[in-house]
Amino acid sequence: MSEASLSRKLLANVSQEFFRPLSRPSSAIYVDCAERLAEEAGEAGRLPHADAIAIIREVISAHPDIKLEDDEGANMRDARQRAGQLFNRLCDARWMEDQQLGLHERYALISPGLRPLLRMLRDLAEDEIAELKTFADTLKGVCHTLEKTDVFLLEVGQEGQMRSVLSDVTARLEHAIVQLHGVEKLIAIFDRKQRLSDTPAETLRLLYAEFGVGQHMVCYDSLRRGGLLPRIQTLRLQMADHRDNPLVREQLAQDLQLHYSYDPSEAYYHSEKMLRNVERKLASIRLIAESIDARMASFNHLSLQRYRYQTELRGRKHQNCNLGIVIMDEAFSKLSGDRIDDCLALARNFGLQLIMAFPEDRLPTMIQHAETVVQCRVHRSYDEASGQIQNIENWCIRVDRERLIEGLM
Repeated sequence: MSEASLSRKLLANVSQEFFRPLSRPSSAIYVDCAERLAEEAGEAGRLPHADAIAIIREVISAHPDIKLEDDEGANMRDARQRAGQLFNRLCDARWMEDQQLGLHERYALISPGLRPLLRMLRDLAEDEIAELKTFADTLKGVCHTLEKTDVFLLEVGQEGQMRSVLSDVTARLEHAIVQLHGVEKLIAIFDRKQRLSDTPAETLRLLYAEFGVGQHMVCYDSLRRGGLLPRIQTLRLQMADHRDNPLVREQLAQDLQLHYSYDPSEAYYHSEKMLRNVERKLASIRLIAESIDARMASFNHLSLQRYRYQTELRGRKHQNCNLGIVIMDEAFSKLSGDRIDDCLALARNFGLQLIMAFPEDRLPTMIQHAETVVQCRVHRSYDEASGQIQNIENWCIRVDRERLIEGLM
């Protein structure tokens, strides 16, 4: 059974004019009109025609720099007539529908295809990525579910379990993949900001104070440091075995036939497709992770080149630069030891001198990158009767780095 192409399924549900408003010079007016009309219509999906015309007039007046074309009412002096022409173009594109119920009862309906289009446009326009902290829990739950030995057992009384589990796992994997693509978008945003940085201090701040501790590191550390990638790879190989098992395919086909009323050949096709989809989504986690690694390496390289350009190639040699201080509070607090090593190694490539303050539990990691170690302590003396602080004494001593390393080994 061959599946219809995306273009054929798309054109069967939307008109060829559906995307034309986005390619017009006045596309901003169409997008803002669609958003305002959808918000005003609410879940009911309709509003009085007069209200729709009023909203379109407001949007047109908010874009005085955009020139309308002739079929959009460019030659009309009356603002209401121009709004009416634009409403007709929205109807031609099947973004809106004109509903006439009586002589004085006319409504503007939101087309069913407009809402998913608006969701896509909002996703493209959004700079802030949704919460990524659930990423690790999502993938751990998938691994735990598929690692159960009874998921693919073909036993009496277990009918429907395989279909239910695979449907649930597919949905959770899709959510995790969306989150990973969100990480790619975050890195692309940082990349764009870094290309526009004006000073060496801003370049370093973006690299260490923002990029190094962003939400995307939660996903990165979960996959690389949390050991999820090897588990996912093992499960992918197991899913390939299940997909090639005729008994598993037959049992799943029977479940699908009973649940969706498929005919036998259609059920068998969807059975293979469901198993293959799970396997591919498991494999895609590793592929996207590798793509993220490449993006992060590219961003680090861009930051290094940007810093060198700002400090050297603009004619400001290191010896002629004024002293600059970049303060980063808790720059490494959310990073694992390996990630701290990477950041400090990158700082060395920048030719920076770092002064780092950290608690003693970070010594095993930090001391490998330090040339001079100073220990700072605070001693407080208290009044025995009142319990109040009588004196505070601060002291610093230089520590023998080599002996300290030997003591930590």
